[in-house]
Amino acid sequence: MNDTPTTMFEVFSTLFNYFCESEQVSHESILAHLIANGHEPWQIGCATTCIDALFSNNAFFSQSHNPTNTAVRVFSREEQAVLPVEVQDFLHAVTRTGEIQYDERERIIHALMNLPDDEITVENAKLLMLIRLNNAVEMLSLETGEKLLSVFDRKNNVLH
Repeated sequence: MNDTPTTMFEVFSTLFNYFCESEQVSHESILAHLIANGHEPWQIGCATTCIDALFSNNAFFSQSHNPTNTAVRVFSREEQAVLPVEVQDFLHAVTRTGEIQYDERERIIHALMNLPDDEITVENAKLLMLIRLNNAVEMLSLETGEKLLSVFDRKNNVLH
């Protein structure tokens, strides 16, 4: 595994810090923050597309899905072709342990599918999960938060 964070990891780290510090978050303020932090236009475009997918108000996400705790999500052929096995395993694990619910996992998958293939990593999945659940304290346990924040350990050396 590469010991240096990916480009999108750096963008998502910037966004995570922004979401933690900001009361009001708008598309314009996100763009301004990313530009001010020196990110390239293609990175910003990719990140905003991903974040839009993560926070989408799509009817699919607003439907009540309540699979049993033993249900296993089967990834589509397209998802299997794009999502590395490690990412699939991570998403299964955090859903199985109850760290995220079905609809949150689907939002994260949807967001990951909007990234360039080489940027779809467990580390980016963790950051997207942190960004998504950041303001929903009741959804993010302290243990889960600490586990996800491990992506920042050792001065940006990515850990699993």
